Amino acid sequence: MTAPTAGGSFTGLRQQLTAAAAAFADSPDALAGILTGMVDDVDRALAVPLEIFPVCHHSPASALAMVRRLREKQPRVIYLELCEDLQPLLGELGNCRLPVAVQAFASELDGHPREWGPLSVVAPITEASAEYQAIVYALETPGVELVLVDRSTDHVFQWLPHTPEARPDGALPASEEAGRPGDDAALHGDAVGVEIGDLRPGFAELEAHLLHHGKVRHWSEWWDQYVEQPLADADHDTYRQVMVLIGSLFRRLRPARPERLDRDEERERYMWTRMREHLAASDVDPGHCLYVCGAFHAASQVEQFGLTSDAPAYEISPRTGTRWRYGLIPSSAAPHKFLTGHAALRGRPS
Repeated sequence: MTAPTAGGSFTGLRQQLTAAAAAFADSPDALAGILTGMVDDVDRALAVPLEIFPVCHHSPASALAMVRRLREKQPRVIYLELCEDLQPLLGELGNCRLPVAVQAFASELDGHPREWGPLSVVAPITEASAEYQAIVYALETPGVELVLVDRSTDHVFQWLPHTPEARPDGALPASEEAGRPGDDAALHGDAVGVEIGDLRPGFAELEAHLLHHGKVRHWSEWWDQYVEQPLADADHDTYRQVMVLIGSLFRRLRPARPERLDRDEERERYMWTRMREHLAASDVDPGHCLYVCGAFHAASQVEQFGLTSDAPAYEISPRTGTRWRYGLIPSSAAPHKFLTGHAALRGRPS
């Protein structure tokens, strides 16, 4: 791994991340382990023959980097971290004025607790996002296949604890999957928000630390100053290294929430299993493929990570008998800000 130069545009970011690691490590040995582990995570992610493209949701810098990489690499297959059963809807995005949300909805439940109904999952889509740029490229470029590899919307609810406490008032808060408390009104109704690349820190103390030392008041300001602006003109290798470093740090400093971490790791096992299945069935060269996922998942530690793992095959459970309906719904900046933690987008990629 080659780090940005000491006097480069990433000096501030490196100082911020190192200070955060030092502040939250309980000993010098723990700090050394965190920093060494971050470097190991980058090396591991970049060594996979199937290129991993880490993103932050609704990040213009990620979108710009994606456009540049697609033009250079011209992949034959794009694997995308998005619920696999939403794929038939993506072809309709060309008929929409963005932003919109892709929705899965179920009122007739079979296999889920009936008191949970109706069930709804929304995936926000904006033009200034890497995933949208990848979707458009795949839809408009002959011979390019787009494959959604994340768990189905049915599995989103399968993996929730089947207890009354899991769904207060019969509805899961909209931000549950986005990793933030759901006390605010659900801006897409009582829907689960699913997204690519949630990179907001997983606990309030880390976020407060970064905002204080970055001398800003909102997370989007910190991200813009220390990540968006420096990454806007970064080369491809630097972009990937920085994004995996950030994802690795947030993953390693995450508080002990075993149920959430277990669910994230189940998603990672699911996605790598789907990609391996597709590669085996299509016989496509992994070097001609691109895997677009959140930077958090690019730093995954699951045993199924990569293409050469000897781990036992991951068994994907069948979907329930619940009947799902799908559609596209209008959206606005407010739900995207609520689900992702970003303020209004700075700009749009060309």
